[in-house]
Amino acid sequence: MQRLARSSAAIALMAVSLVGVQTHAAINYSIAFDDPTSALNATVRPLLESHAIAAGERWAKYLVGDADVEVVIRPNAAIPFAEGRSVTSSFVENNGTFDVFEQGMTAELRTGVDPNGAEYDVLIEINPAYVYDELWFDPDPVARTAVVDVNRTDAMSTFIHEFGHALGFNGWINATTGTYPGNYQSTYDEQINFDGQNFFATGPAATALYGAPVPLTFGNASHVANFSPRPGEDLILDVMNGLVFYRGSRYEISPLDLAILNDAGVPTFYLAGDYDDDRDVDGADFLMWQQQLGTAVLKNTAADGNNDGFVDAADLAVWQADFGEHFSGAVAATTPIPEPTATVLAAFSVSCLVVRRVRIATLAKRDARSQRQRR
Repeated sequence: MQRLARSSAAIALMAVSLVGVQTHAAINYSIAFDDPTSALNATVRPLLESHAIAAGERWAKYLVGDADVEVVIRPNAAIPFAEGRSVTSSFVENNGTFDVFEQGMTAELRTGVDPNGAEYDVLIEINPAYVYDELWFDPDPVARTAVVDVNRTDAMSTFIHEFGHALGFNGWINATTGTYPGNYQSTYDEQINFDGQNFFATGPAATALYGAPVPLTFGNASHVANFSPRPGEDLILDVMNGLVFYRGSRYEISPLDLAILNDAGVPTFYLAGDYDDDRDVDGADFLMWQQQLGTAVLKNTAADGNNDGFVDAADLAVWQADFGEHFSGAVAATTPIPEPTATVLAAFSVSCLVVRRVRIATLAKRDARSQRQRR
């Protein structure tokens, strides 16, 4: 979230518009590389571009608003794996204790105004060794039907995760003490409660969906999940978990991710029974359920209305409950947020940066943990 100098001579810009049935927010993405030494070669650049676009499109299914989002991909051998964030933030309000800021990408979605003008909006830094030696690139990152290499980490899941940080999973809270470096916090921070031992997201949408405050990763609170004995082991397979990605596995945006973002002021839209992603629940969604009945799918995709990875009678019940519902306009955040000003926090503490620290393990089994990470 720190404003970073733009090296225009080093950045080759390729504008890509996200247009299609799955793109519901009017988001135009520009993908660029800040890579003057070509650490990311001509073979991997198109793969990184296609996966960044597909990840943006995946989020756009659930977002409301218009935005031109400039994304820069930058190699960085000093980080273990990948980091993603909005490079600026917008002032929202003073809540009586803190000045509250939202992520720049979200501010632009909500208002149509780019808080940092012509500068790029999202930075994704990635270690070239991670790209070449660890990531698996999907031959069709939109369809996501090919079998993931059991010895590699799914690149699409990585990009989805980093866009989650750019949208809202980010802030300044000290993830071990619950303190702040100054009199400021993010809209995500504002929803966090630290009970002296563990961190929880306590926003109304997330709490209602999860049935309790949502456990956040101790030591890395811009994420969900913990290993036992801390709470939240059931969230380890969430794409926004801060612990581990398993090799050979895919991760997908979950309804809980959307609820947490909505509580943080991100304009989201979600109908569980909208299986064909056209923002209404009708006979076409029933037909899709019929055709996929009895099949295993990626969680929260296709006709998996209850997010369990299998299309069955329970998903028919989800469709029945949502039948006739449709999207008819902008969706307000659960917690009303004033319009942001043009004020941008000029320099952000390093604690706001989303950092992955990952230990790669040799795998003996497909379900062995491939990465134990603080992302």
